[in-house]
This record gives sequence, C-alpha cells and structure tokens, in this order.
Amino acid sequence: LANKINVKINAKIYSGKDYLRLEKNPSMALEKFKALLKESVTGNNIIYLITEKEQIIVEYIKKYNFIRRSTVEDILDVKKTRVYKILTKLCEDGIIKSVGTGPSSKYIIK
Repeated sequence: LANKINVKINAKIYSGKDYLRLEKNPSMALEKFKALLKESVTGNNIIYLITEKEQIIVEYIKKYNFIRRSTVEDILDVKKTRVYKILTKLCEDGIIKSVGTGPSSKYIIK
C-alpha cells in the first residue's frame, strides 16, 4: 500500500516500523521520524497514519479480494467490538467499503 501511494503522489511513505531505517539506533530513529512529521505539518502536506492491524486487513483484502469481520477477529486475535472500530475507521477513511449486510457482509478495497 505504501509503495502504491508513493508512486501515485511521489511522497515519503513510512509504514509499520519503516522509520527504524532512518538511524541505526531505534530511539534516534524515532526522534528523527518525529522531527520529519513535525516538519511536514507545514504547507500542503498530507499525513495519513495507518496502524499495523489496519495494514494487515488491507493486505489481506488485496490478496483475497475481500475479508469478513469474523476473519479479522481470527487473524488479529481481537474481539468483535475492536474489529468493528478498526473496520469502521478504514471505511470512514475511504480505504475499504462494506458490501452486503448481516453475517454475509464483507469488506473490499474501495
């Protein structure tokens, strides 16, 4: 996902713990990443953060074309209420969309 965004908008993309590559020392890498974020808040920059769990869901959908809520529960090992919050955020952010209703509903890339 990060690579696709980078190709489309020519942006610096850091996903997961990519920022650790900025420096050899993890704490120094975190500080450098924080400085980059702070610096990028000016002008016409857009910052979009996606969690590792959200990334896992998106990658799963890309591989299998859709995902069901119960599958998210299983692969992330989280409860139904947490899955609902994650999926709702991804839908609100325009990354995925829900198709169908009830137990047969599934989520696809928007």
